[in-house]
Amino acid sequence: MVKLENIFWENQPILQEMGYNLRWAWDSRLKEFFRSINPAIWDEYSHPLSVLHFTPLDKILPRCAEYQKISGYDPLKKKAPAHVAYFCAEYGFHETLPIYSGGLGILAADHCKEASDLDIPLVAVGLFYKQGFFSQTINKKGKQEHGYQTLMSPMTPLRRVIDPKTSQPLVISIQLGQETIHAQVWNLLVGNRDLFLLDTDIDLNILKYRYISRHLYVSGRENRLLQEIVLGIGGIRALEALGIAPKVYHLNEGHSAFLLIQRMMDLVKKNKTFAEAVEIIHESSVFTIHTPVPAGNEKFHKDLVIPYLKLLIEGSSLPLNEVLQMGTVDGDNDFFDMTAFCLRLCHKSNGVSQLHGVTAHDTWSQVARNPLMGITNGVHQPSWKALSEDGDDAFLWAHHQSLKQDLFQFAQKRIIIEQLRNGLDLPLHKKGDVTLKLHNPETFVIGFARRFAAYKRANLIFNDPIRLKKILTEHNVILLFAGKAHPADESGQSIIAEIHSLIHKLDLGDHVYFIENYDIALGRALVQGSDVWLNNPLRPLEASGTSGIKAAINGVLNISTLDGWWDEAYEKECGWAIGGTDVDSNQDHQLKKDADSLYHLLETDIIPTYRKKDKNGLPTEWISKMRKSIKMGTEQFSTERMLKEYKSKLYGL
Repeated sequence: MVKLENIFWENQPILQEMGYNLRWAWDSRLKEFFRSINPAIWDEYSHPLSVLHFTPLDKILPRCAEYQKISGYDPLKKKAPAHVAYFCAEYGFHETLPIYSGGLGILAADHCKEASDLDIPLVAVGLFYKQGFFSQTINKKGKQEHGYQTLMSPMTPLRRVIDPKTSQPLVISIQLGQETIHAQVWNLLVGNRDLFLLDTDIDLNILKYRYISRHLYVSGRENRLLQEIVLGIGGIRALEALGIAPKVYHLNEGHSAFLLIQRMMDLVKKNKTFAEAVEIIHESSVFTIHTPVPAGNEKFHKDLVIPYLKLLIEGSSLPLNEVLQMGTVDGDNDFFDMTAFCLRLCHKSNGVSQLHGVTAHDTWSQVARNPLMGITNGVHQPSWKALSEDGDDAFLWAHHQSLKQDLFQFAQKRIIIEQLRNGLDLPLHKKGDVTLKLHNPETFVIGFARRFAAYKRANLIFNDPIRLKKILTEHNVILLFAGKAHPADESGQSIIAEIHSLIHKLDLGDHVYFIENYDIALGRALVQGSDVWLNNPLRPLEASGTSGIKAAINGVLNISTLDGWWDEAYEKECGWAIGGTDVDSNQDHQLKKDADSLYHLLETDIIPTYRKKDKNGLPTEWISKMRKSIKMGTEQFSTERMLKEYKSKLYGL
């Protein structure tokens, strides 16, 4: 056991900055800096706090000036007052802090990182889930199993926020009749931006309320409602306690809709009428919707909402029925729809691709006070881009092959762990290697990783199993699958089990692999090391699909239906389109048509292009497509472009 060297290092501001700032998660220079201080510790834990905890101070302090030079940290620089308050239910900054479930959280984290890079005065608010999102294992029958881990440890880069009025740790309270929800507030530094996370798992709360923030996206509707009350109501109260008064409130999805109610209560207490409060909130609130799928838009039965809402607005002059009416859709008085509520109260709203902007407007035009626009998602390139497009074809191809080998090694470790845990005595083990195809540079790798929702159709490529098997076996192709289905999503879990069953039924154990426990680390390896990236949702149900952008900037060519970002990005010079823009109303018919299109592309164009080599053994046509993919993704689909659009179109900066 390594000795814990530094118990009191936190007392020094520069060391706090070094240990607690997430800037290292996207700055490769800082990763190398921390590794150079203590290579053995960094290689084991991959976190700055581990280096600071386990390295003598006399080896760290002389390096502080070097850290400041690399990071640009200036202890005397004052942060500009926050112009924007950004609320989201999840944030995916790094695999070591799993308080995210998928694309929404990754996008929110990339948004915050870019706000730091561009020095946009933004403060972020969320919840701290002490047991995060679930860890996924797949048993020998292909069933997804769920596990949880407690995240609080010396390696968690969170600090308690101090109440400036009392100099004690800040705790906010939400009164619900005779009961009170208390939440402590944590700070996470993201470059030069702050993220405040609320946490109800404290001794002040009764057991029911302690559980509110333990798990991300709980299945129980009452606990989910309480999470959203804490995020919205508690988030506003935390900002008020810290003296933070933003000019714009950005609701990233409807989970934080209760912040609008808290702001209403604050305004009517200042003698504003309800109508006046609505107009003030309308002019200072913006909303981003991330899904065209009805199930993805949060709503609660009014029998559940009304008792809590009555308690929340007790003592204020807010009219309960009028507030409830703002969350009603198409005369359905049974449910309070968070998306409808946000759209009615926010003066600007957007979808996350151009197609999604059109789809969202068509869906919600009777609710939104103003037309919905499209602001296409981007990705934070320093966090995801590993392939340099500099150099000649030989250099680019060699770099790609190196990333591919990194993917093979990463995948092999996880596959071995799963197989050993399930006690599978496969012939592959006897050969000393878990996979026959992995590590072969001639293997053609198709990557597919995302949330296993039914509309994403992860099983589409298995529509004609015999044809698929022929493609895989005759052309030396492997499929790498990864993804989680929500514990309450039985259809998504059944797709995972179906794929697992087909792998064994078709004897494809060395051609198709489902890699368990999809997380940022696995996603990073896949989008950097695959040859092509497969995405086949049912158009137009994919709002954006940022994993394809991450693949594109790494020269991994997209094969996708014309949905989300790919609908506006597709060019034949840098990828392939599955099917067209017309969608059959019969989903089974559409599935077959799209599967046939995918098979045809693989057989007649994609694999032949990959296999076609020049006299130097280089697939020059393929490499040309890689270069164009990198250029397209880098120039058009970065968070830098995205944030500049938010800044001008939504934030008024």
